[in-house]
Amino acid sequence: MAAKTAPLDALGAGLCPDLWFGYTPERLNGWYGEIGEDGCTMYQKVAHWDLFPYMFSYTILLGSILVRVARSTKCPQAIAHVMSATLIMDIIESNVQLRGCKIYPNGRLDDRLVAIGSAANRMKW
Repeated sequence: MAAKTAPLDALGAGLCPDLWFGYTPERLNGWYGEIGEDGCTMYQKVAHWDLFPYMFSYTILLGSILVRVARSTKCPQAIAHVMSATLIMDIIESNVQLRGCKIYPNGRLDDRLVAIGSAANRMKW
């Protein structure tokens, strides 16, 4: 992910919200102000790459590893479903953040939508 976010990192706004552990409306909406319209355009490219293929790749890879470990330890293989839940949370989080980029600078994300994105972000981690 670092290679994809390098141009965005150069704007000096710090890590992308995907890499935070939860956030407030002020922090997330402030981040859009820090990266500006050009940064929002860059972030959209990062997020679209994140949505596909990255999310599905890590879900399949890590889910497969969990199944293999579960088989060797006699653990229920259903533990691998945690990766599907992670995928769903990541999709929700990324779509909230993409919405913020799409409405910036003419609007700001509703606090309730940010709360949903933040909860999904924390559950993902």
